Amino acid sequence: MEVFEFMTRRELVLFLLLASMLVGVTYAVLTSTLIIPNIGEVKTIGVEAYWDANATSMVSEIDWGICAAGQNYSRTIYLKNVENTPCMLNFTTSNWNPANASDYIALSWNYTGQILYPSEIIAVELTLSISESISGIDSFSFDLVIYAFEA
Repeated sequence: MEVFEFMTRRELVLFLLLASMLVGVTYAVLTSTLIIPNIGEVKTIGVEAYWDANATSMVSEIDWGICAAGQNYSRTIYLKNVENTPCMLNFTTSNWNPANASDYIALSWNYTGQILYPSEIIAVELTLSISESISGIDSFSFDLVIYAFEA
């Protein structure tokens, strides 16, 4: 601080304040800022199931009721692409209860592989087929798993 001994404390504070302002002004004069906004979308895939073509009543469970051996039962559901990427569909079943029920009960659908575009809704008929040789099963349950994949 010997260099600044001739200054009072107040003058020193003022000097440092002015010096820092000068550095800030110099920095502001010698710099430039460019802001470039970025936008984009991430591809997303998703499908939802409804009971109606207007997609107002979501399917949470399909009750097949009382089924007889050798018979087929149908239910129509409406599948909606709720994301931003065109997709195609596939399905499988899982979690059969009892485990051997899948030996006698089969599920199929009439979906033909068409592309489902964003916000598009298609009707799909599910058909449950009960084998004539079913025995020892008085009730069943399983999960229908629908897969959507990029078209």
